[in-house]
Parts: sequence; C-alpha cells; structure tokens
Amino acid sequence: MRLWHLGWVSDEDGARKPKAGPAPLSGCVTPLLGLVVGLFVFLRLPLDPARPYHPAGGALPAPPALPSAPARAAAAAPPAEAAAARAPHRRASLAPARRTGRYHPFAPAGASLQPLVAQHGPVADLLETRLDELEDLGLEEASTDVLYLLGAEQQAVAHYAAAAGFYEAFAAQDVCDVTCDERAPALENAVVLHRATGDVAGALRSADLFEARFETSSPRAATRVALTAAALDGRGGQDRLERLRRRRLPPAEAIQTEVALGRRLLPSDPRRARRAFRRAERLWRRSGGEHMATSPGLGPTEWVAELGRTREALAEARFLEAERRYRAAGRMAPPALGDELREAHVARWVRTELRPWLRRRMEAIDRAERALDRVDELGLSRQSVAAAARRGQLYQELADTLARVRLPSAVESDDESITLIEQPRGPMFEHLVRPALERFEACMERASETQHYGEWSERCADGLARYLPRYRLPEALP
Repeated sequence: MRLWHLGWVSDEDGARKPKAGPAPLSGCVTPLLGLVVGLFVFLRLPLDPARPYHPAGGALPAPPALPSAPARAAAAAPPAEAAAARAPHRRASLAPARRTGRYHPFAPAGASLQPLVAQHGPVADLLETRLDELEDLGLEEASTDVLYLLGAEQQAVAHYAAAAGFYEAFAAQDVCDVTCDERAPALENAVVLHRATGDVAGALRSADLFEARFETSSPRAATRVALTAAALDGRGGQDRLERLRRRRLPPAEAIQTEVALGRRLLPSDPRRARRAFRRAERLWRRSGGEHMATSPGLGPTEWVAELGRTREALAEARFLEAERRYRAAGRMAPPALGDELREAHVARWVRTELRPWLRRRMEAIDRAERALDRVDELGLSRQSVAAAARRGQLYQELADTLARVRLPSAVESDDESITLIEQPRGPMFEHLVRPALERFEACMERASETQHYGEWSERCADGLARYLPRYRLPEALP
C-alpha cells in the first residue's frame, strides 16, 4: 500500500520507510484539501443530532391517540410559532405603544414547567424500546412508563395539549416501573401545559388530581399547583386559597397564599382583603424579612428564587394598599367658581376655597407617595414600575385638573394659586409637570432595569410623550 499523501511507502513486511524522491505536488495538495474540507464539515455538524427535551417546570380523559413512527418523525421540528413564543420579549425602543383600558398590577410569577428525566439516565435508554413495545402490545398491555415517555416526547416537539393528556393519564396510574418519582412533576407540568393552551377545565382537573394524590408527598409542588388553580378558578378560587392557608405552610409560601387571597377578595370584600395583606406583613416581619430561614428542602438557588417570589407578592400587596391612597387623592374635585365673576368674589373664592383645596390635595398626594415608597423598601421589583407610574400620575392629574379651571380674563392678582392656574408653562410646569416627568422617567428606568415593559411602562411613556418628542409615536410627530 502506498501512502502518497504522507510521502511514505510501506514494503511487503509492513515496515515504513521514506519514499524515494519528493512526492508529486498534485498527489499532496488534493488529499490535503480533502482533509481540510472534511474537518470543516465535521466541526460544523452537531455532536448530537437528537433534539433534547426542553426542561419544564371526575373521570380522567382517555390518553391522546398514539402517534405512529412516521408521525413522530414528521413532528421532530417544532413549529415556527412555538419557537417565536420562546423568544424573550424586549422592547425595541422606548417609543410608547397605543394602549387603552384598565391598568393592572403585575401578578406574582406562577408555576413553571418542572424538569424531566427523560433526556438522561436509564429512562432515556428505554424510550425507543418502550415506544416499540407500545406499538406491538397496545396501550392496555404496555408498561405505564410509556405514558410518561410519550408525554415527554410530545412536550419536546411542542405538542403541549397531547403532552398534558399523557402526563395526566400517567399520574393517575397506581403502578409504575422506573418513573414513579416523576408522577408529581409530570402532573404539575400537565397543569401548566393545560393553562398555556387555554384549557382551563383541564388545568383545574389536573390540579384536583394533584391535590388528591400528591398533597402530602409533594407539599411544595402542591402549593404551587393550588396557587395556579386558584388564579384560574373563577368561582372556587377563594375556597382553594382558604384550604391552602389552613395547611401548615413555610413562611414564604404562607405569605404568597395570603397575598393571593387578598387579591381575590379585594373587589368584593376590601376589609377582608386588607386583613389578608396585614397577615402577610406580620408573617414577613416575624420570619425575619429578607433574612428569613430557608424553607425545608430547598437548595441555595431554589431558595433565592422562592424568596424573590415572596418579596414580589408582598410588594404587590403594598401596591394594592397604596392604590386606596391614590384613588382618595383623585376623588378630591376642585371647588366650583360659580357665576359671580367680579374680581373681589374671585379673590375671596381663591382664598377661602381653592387654596385650602389645593393644600388638602397636596397632602393627599404626599400620603399616597409615602404608601408607594413602601413598595420600594422591599427592593427593585416589577411593582416598582407600577409605583413609579402612579407617582407621576398623581402630579400629572393635578396639573390637568387645574388646567381645566377657567378664570375670567379680567382678574389680575399676584396670588400664587391664580398664577399656578393662569400660566401652565410657568409655575404649573415647575410645580406639577416637572415632578410628574421626573417620576415618569424613573418609571422607565425601573422598566429597563427589570426588563418588565408592559401597561405601566406604556402609561409612563404616554405621560412623557406629552412634553418630550422622543417618546412620541412616529405618526404623532409633526
């Protein structure tokens, strides 16, 4: 055998010796070029072509129809919309979007998909074997682990409704083989996937099954599932939260439960809602606040996330309490001038009615701002964006109210209250509009720091766009 590209030859005994004479140029360049191209192709290929599984955080329905092998192969690539949904949302610019309707506070982060073990260990080795077994024997005779494996496979290819059905059927089984410990995470995933696909009835059904089977063995997961189900259950959400708060919960979970109960009660029973918020505050103080003891069974990273969720929930409770102060300030309408427009009458109206009203309104604004400051005492959170927006609105709404007050043009006075009304670009801008802009700017900074752009940051951008052109929409520019 002649190894021309290395410049060596092998004799009949297998011994290698230098080839007599230089190797032909064409015989060296061509193999080397092929070696370089092959190495480039090798490096460009993925080391593992198999798609990994995405990690996740009454009578049962029949499991979804078993997909055939060609159907599973055709579904190997997730749809484009599923890939787009996984992309993180970021605002391209600070330009405000048009937004109407009510503005709501951010809710605490809900349950997320739990990690599965189908991508590693002995379970991964059983995947193809069990699927073949299922095709050969049928659903009734095959191992119950196949249901779990099918759910993991459907979740990996973004067929979430089918995955939730398989997980629910798997968790309902009384016997299992090698995946017994995965029944609770799989059923929690079914709740999350049902909710993500808009199947509220399926999510509540899975939550009820979880409460019946795993409340004792997986108490922390049971709390997450109960909070998720309470947010989805229009009529029975309050009963779910009442049952949950009667359990012996760690302080962090108890605080989240009390805040969720207060949020649920606020529209119909504000007094009970405020009592729930106060219980959450007491639990936070008694447990040491930021220095509360770690909940049992949580590692350092998990505890940091749990403490963050607790702080976010308590910040929401404080924001909802501050909303009472905000609404109280907004209800203070200015006094009416009446039909008497003589200068003496207008001066007496300003001295006896307008000036005291303005003082009371500013005191109400100060009380609302102090209540909103308690939100920021817990540190930076999504509620900080909403609190900063409300601060700006307090001053902007007062400026708008004063701008609607009409005085007769013949009135001449040096009274500060009258000049505040008469010259909106002068005293009014300095006393009311500029503080509003500063607070709206702080709101946009909080949104940038937390990356939580939404309805509150849009309200701030709309307030800034009234005076600063860089915040206006392109079609609104002159």
